[in-house]
Amino acid sequence: MRMSLRRLATVALAALLACSTAQALIRPDFTPIHLVQQSDLVLALKVGPVGADGAVKAEVVKALKGKAPQQAPGFDFSKSPKPQVEAFHQLIGPATQEALFFTGTFRPEAPDGAGREPAAAGLLHLRGRWFRFVGAAAGVWLLDALDSEMEQTWAGGTDMLRRAVDYILTDPAPSVPVKSMANWLEPRQVAKLDGKVRAAMSVDLAGDGRLALHILSDAGDRIFRWDKAKKALGDVTAELKLAAKSRAATWGDFDGDGRLDLASFDGKALTLWLHAADGTFAAKGSAVELKDGCLGLAAISLDEMGRVGLVASTASYPLLVAPQDGGVDVLKTGFLVPPAAGKFIGSNLGAARPCLVADFDGDSIPDVLQPFAKGAVFYRGKAPGTFEGGALVKGFSTGEGQAGAFVGDFDADGLLDVFVAAEERCLLWHNRGDAKFEETLPVSGEIAYISKPDGIGGMAADPNGDGRQDVLILYSNRSPHVFFNRGFRSFGHAHELDLDENRLIEAAQEGQQAGCLADLDGDGAQDLALVLKNGELWVCLRDAGGVPPLALRAALPAGGYAGPLTVTGWADRRCLGAWNVVPGTAEAFFGVFEPGPLKLRWQFPGKDPQEKQLIVEDKPLRFILKP
Repeated sequence: MRMSLRRLATVALAALLACSTAQALIRPDFTPIHLVQQSDLVLALKVGPVGADGAVKAEVVKALKGKAPQQAPGFDFSKSPKPQVEAFHQLIGPATQEALFFTGTFRPEAPDGAGREPAAAGLLHLRGRWFRFVGAAAGVWLLDALDSEMEQTWAGGTDMLRRAVDYILTDPAPSVPVKSMANWLEPRQVAKLDGKVRAAMSVDLAGDGRLALHILSDAGDRIFRWDKAKKALGDVTAELKLAAKSRAATWGDFDGDGRLDLASFDGKALTLWLHAADGTFAAKGSAVELKDGCLGLAAISLDEMGRVGLVASTASYPLLVAPQDGGVDVLKTGFLVPPAAGKFIGSNLGAARPCLVADFDGDSIPDVLQPFAKGAVFYRGKAPGTFEGGALVKGFSTGEGQAGAFVGDFDADGLLDVFVAAEERCLLWHNRGDAKFEETLPVSGEIAYISKPDGIGGMAADPNGDGRQDVLILYSNRSPHVFFNRGFRSFGHAHELDLDENRLIEAAQEGQQAGCLADLDGDGAQDLALVLKNGELWVCLRDAGGVPPLALRAALPAGGYAGPLTVTGWADRRCLGAWNVVPGTAEAFFGVFEPGPLKLRWQFPGKDPQEKQLIVEDKPLRFILKP
């Protein structure tokens, strides 16, 4: 019986900690901006560990607002409800934890009781949870409650809240959004597609910034381009003479003529479709059989001069495919790194996923990260096209079943994180530096409990055009989700962009095969393209409301460095985050609501860091990145 009671208490405590997140809704009248403004004192603390007598000591690290007290706040639990004390103790445990402590008389615009003045309070944020304290004598604070309502103000990590507070205190016009502030126009069905669709991506075929939509399909790839006269997407596949049937594909200038070519794997062999001067495509050379199959393809620069190769993902060691002797008639295929003696390092990691190619350690050299169901293998870049032997990434995984992973800088710190939409659940692997990742979805806002299992993929984008990286999640059995970023890795559900809630594209409720966000009509706002489970291709154009959207786009040209290249944007002292830029298929996109200056920073391998300030005026501005 004693064990049963202990287990019951543990379950009850876990439920107490979980219920706050499950009930959180964003409160527009008491955001972190209101909280900081109404606080007399904001302290960064170190709290813990929990003593043998249950006492918890605090140390003042810094006074973020107000004057630091001579003594750190003391915490009294003598009159506190036992479940609240146990929850507090459990979050701290045997280690020292980072915390933020706000004290003041807080007056939300909608007070609980008419005419009632709220009392002074202390609000402590600890490991994603809020605790309310009431003042006692001599700087001691009495624990009152685990305050789930405060997650309506901020639902996220304590480290992220610390950065948000710094931003609020230093920015002349801080913003912490409470809604997406974006809408779709009436959806349009574009086509009915045959075969199994593997992916949907945007591609800048002409190098002029106008994006086309590329659909990868077993029954034949399709290219759709915006027709200005008809104000609709039109199928130009036959016009381009593209006859690829892709299970995996990527774009790059493989023959060095300044035009994007297509590398396509049809399930058996890899073929290059070269882009001619007249805009058409033709298969070139002999197809290369990939006996171990191919889970995904990614273009990568093989040297600082821009020679382009391919990373081909397999169930074990990735392959590096390169044109031989400067031509494209013969493709040389080898391992990304020499296989080590004995078993492959990832042999016990379960199902392999496509490799992610990006600079994950911040040294300007592309790395390769391959997720698996039960882990991940990291190949650190030493120079363009050269890698260290694979190393296991501690803790990183996707879970079993189908999964799709993509990169984005969700906390805007200049390091690329990884989001996983998977059959088991969604995961957000936060890059803590040097390619060390921590799973942080439970402390990332509404996305923690609104995102669902049965994800198949998605992408980072900025559909509401506010400069923060948002998340699109695609599912196998329900409508997609869009989550807007409040800043610092705290996401809200973009209700205005939710197809299900707004009764748009009813068939999307049955699931999708692929989708992407991109500016397909050239108005400066990102649109949504979806391939449904039934094969229908739909597009939802962003409603610009009659006002031209503003953005700064940064792109790599075909014919130069093939990337990937990390590009970071800045608005004054505020970092807008980093984008993984590849010629033709992935730009940096920084949306803004008002004209003004923005700064770009980037560094090519082996070159000095570069910085450029640009002025966004009355229309989107596109900047070409060069060494």
